[in-house]
Amino acid sequence: MTVPESTMSNLKIWLKESIDWLHKDGSKEILQHSNHKLIELMNEDKDKNLTVRVWDRIDELEKLTLHLTNTYEQGEIYILCAKMAADLENIKDASRLFQAAESKYKSYPHQRAVALWMLGCLYWVTSQTVDAISSWQDAISLFEERSNSVQVSQTMINWYADKIKKLSDYLDLALTHEELPTYAQNPINPAANHAKPAASAPEPEPDSDPNPDPDPVPEAEDLDSLRWLSCFVSDSVPAGGFGPTGYDPDPVGYLEISEVQIQDQAYEIHSTKTKSIKRNTVNIVSLTEYQTVRVTGTSMNVAKPVPIEDGDYILVHRQSNPNDSEIVVAGIIGEDNLATVKRLKYRNGKIQLLPESTDESHYNHPNYEKEWTPNEIRIIGVVEAVFKKK
Repeated sequence: MTVPESTMSNLKIWLKESIDWLHKDGSKEILQHSNHKLIELMNEDKDKNLTVRVWDRIDELEKLTLHLTNTYEQGEIYILCAKMAADLENIKDASRLFQAAESKYKSYPHQRAVALWMLGCLYWVTSQTVDAISSWQDAISLFEERSNSVQVSQTMINWYADKIKKLSDYLDLALTHEELPTYAQNPINPAANHAKPAASAPEPEPDSDPNPDPDPVPEAEDLDSLRWLSCFVSDSVPAGGFGPTGYDPDPVGYLEISEVQIQDQAYEIHSTKTKSIKRNTVNIVSLTEYQTVRVTGTSMNVAKPVPIEDGDYILVHRQSNPNDSEIVVAGIIGEDNLATVKRLKYRNGKIQLLPESTDESHYNHPNYEKEWTPNEIRIIGVVEAVFKKK
């Protein structure tokens, strides 16, 4: 399932607003200096569209939480990383990180309520309706409990009363319209704030380029696709007599696949994204679409972090809005039988598709360093991994 662009935009607005509630109860950020610095660097990398480095920061921060004893600080790190993952449109990792934050905030009802509300927003846009309703109801209940506490100031009691009313209205609105409602500061009449986005006008199709790239690959739609489901390993069940099953909020891990088979041939998996300290991990978001295609040609045979060589297969995450410096599969609008694998660069509002090759002919081609307009180039997807024959 692919989250529509308008829904994703609305989700990001919700998460941006919700994260601002985190310290409304008067609590202070208690991040250690080094962790606070990593958070700052992560945000700076995001502003610079350095997606790979952002995921490196998230990876580092997750590992650091394992060495912390303060669950409040752990929750703070998890929830900030979760929002960043959602901003990068990785719903699977965002959901996992919000779940981790919620589990660390067990002793902090205000912060736990915020994490639950944000998690509910993710559940709703991925059609996990029951989980979303439960998460939202729990968040509202926690706010209600806090508003009745003798330790809460009158100012905060008023804040909780206002928020409880608004969130309850939003929950009713979601149930009525069966989609995430549009955020508004004062939903006095929630239905008035609910508006579906206008349909976008079709993109114009310019004349095709007379000099197509010398290393075309088959277009992704015409090839078989692989869809992977990565499973959260957290439940337990007895295999002897009947006994209690259990849900562990701190998972023992995730189902990991170390190789794939294509036409009875084993291929190793090499990530083009975040390099983990312990292993080379490809995060597969089960709710979005992937394609696997075979590469022909040498234009990316020295790409980093892993070369893409003739005969390799690549795992392509279907999306149309890649970040700067990602490796993409792109096609020319109007030439549906042509596509290429290249490093994408944004230049003055235009797009460059650059080779990384030992073959000098790719740098002498007319398309080298050409600046394409968004109406000339169609991004089919981002290369998440390379499959190399064992």
